[in-house]
Amino acid sequence: MPAHRVSSQLIALLVVAIQTGCQELLMPTPVVYEDVRFSPCSGVPEALRSTSIRVFYATTRTPAGDPGDRGYKNKVGDQIRVGEAIVALGPRGLTWDELSEASVTSKRARDITVKLKRAFEFGALADGRKPPEAGAARPLNSPEQAFVDGINDAMRRSRIRKIFVYVHGAKVDFEHACMISAELYHFLGRAGAAVGFAWPTGQTLLSYGSDIKRGREAGDDFARVLDLLSRTEAEQIDLISYSAGALVLAGGLVTLREAHADLDDAALAARFRITDVVFAAADISMRRFATDLLPRMYDLPRRIQVTISDKDSVLSLAQIMHGSSRLGRPNLKELDEAAFMDLRQRDKLVVIDTNFAEEARGLKIPGHGYWFRNPWAATDTLISLRFDATPEERGLMWRGADNPLTWYFPPDYTQRVTTSLLAGMDLPPDATVEQVEQWLRENGRVN
Repeated sequence: MPAHRVSSQLIALLVVAIQTGCQELLMPTPVVYEDVRFSPCSGVPEALRSTSIRVFYATTRTPAGDPGDRGYKNKVGDQIRVGEAIVALGPRGLTWDELSEASVTSKRARDITVKLKRAFEFGALADGRKPPEAGAARPLNSPEQAFVDGINDAMRRSRIRKIFVYVHGAKVDFEHACMISAELYHFLGRAGAAVGFAWPTGQTLLSYGSDIKRGREAGDDFARVLDLLSRTEAEQIDLISYSAGALVLAGGLVTLREAHADLDDAALAARFRITDVVFAAADISMRRFATDLLPRMYDLPRRIQVTISDKDSVLSLAQIMHGSSRLGRPNLKELDEAAFMDLRQRDKLVVIDTNFAEEARGLKIPGHGYWFRNPWAATDTLISLRFDATPEERGLMWRGADNPLTWYFPPDYTQRVTTSLLAGMDLPPDATVEQVEQWLRENGRVN
């Protein structure tokens, strides 16, 4: 059905369902962390053992207030602004030990709130919102240098040279982008540095259509940020997008790749160090992704992971609006045979089907934010990045030769995930906390 013929009631339902504009409580504990051997708080350096988290941000939102206590509006600005934010986990007086305990249990003694305390803006990137260009890297201006220096400082404090970048979805505000980035960073073991890309989205019921348009336009801006991150000391840069953030992430990767069309795979890897790219519950055309965007971005990352769910009602409504299935709820029949065969041969691509075999396991993984809110799905997303683990090492099961790119959660996943991780580390099932920490430290997985 053409988008212009969809009723306003359907649009309103969709945008309400996508996200709320505020995140108040810490995400549920991923199931793997209930085994304290894998606690996200183990190995965190003393200097980082705080209930406050430092995250960096880039945004094209229009600014509000003083740069030392910056806020941002929903309108699109004419510059890319960068800075750092402090996010508090828990109410005043919460101790590190209490936060650590709450991070490894499914039943918390009390709610752990999440709140943006302050955002400090360094300033704007040079040349406005101009896309990245080929050629030698130019000198950095003062805000760019402050951004790079801050990220390098965070990585040195953490003793891991890695950057995690989060791209939010539609209908959220600047605060939400910072808070989710901080939560994910916490459950990634606070390794390296975290960056949130806050593209301008609205918070009104009918903002979805304009958000989609803005998402398509924000790809060039995100490419500029990735180009700037390549100037840091990071050895690895991991990227994750949620929902309509896929438009920004995919567009940015395409822009960056095509700006450096002269570089081969080895040169791209050396310059940009983009390792894992995750499209979680992606609200982007499956057909366009598979036939246009994926081939054009394919050379940049080491691995591309897509989470899908046929129970995602938000993406079901989005399909009606756009007239095509979404990447996070795909209908592969939309592809012709040549496109389908090309997709099957993309060995960098990993698909996680969260609903396959749900009857056998007796557990449903519903909703649109499942990758973040469901302890099983969140486990897989996080350990794929934190431990650099393959699907098999994460306890997932392969769908087989008929679905060679697809993996799913087996009924015994809660047991398999820990034994599989330990097997990937060449450790016995009864390995101690100390043995796991030693392996993670020797392999650069903890601080």
